[in-house]
Amino acid sequence: MTLRIADPGLVAKIDRLARMTGLGPAQAVETAVDQMLAGRESEAGDDAVWEQATAILAELDRIPDRPGTAPASADAWLTENQEALESSNAYVEARGMPLANSRRF
Repeated sequence: MTLRIADPGLVAKIDRLARMTGLGPAQAVETAVDQMLAGRESEAGDDAVWEQATAILAELDRIPDRPGTAPASADAWLTENQEALESSNAYVEARGMPLANSRRF
């Protein structure tokens, strides 16, 4: 199952954590989840698990956002590419989806 994260700030933090640990983004998240689950199954109890989870989240929050990942950059991209988006939408409205007749569903 693929996990998709829509928050660009969180994605940037996961990418940075992955670079810092030398793991891929999926591996970095998987390792953190495995550690939390292992802590939950240990004798430490639920309080220790939530303290550990809170500590991990606090560390992620300490990682500064990567420049250009703020929502403002998305708005700027939309503004810059508005003409191309309108052109593409007009093409699809006039001619339909490209290769639509080749789809098998």
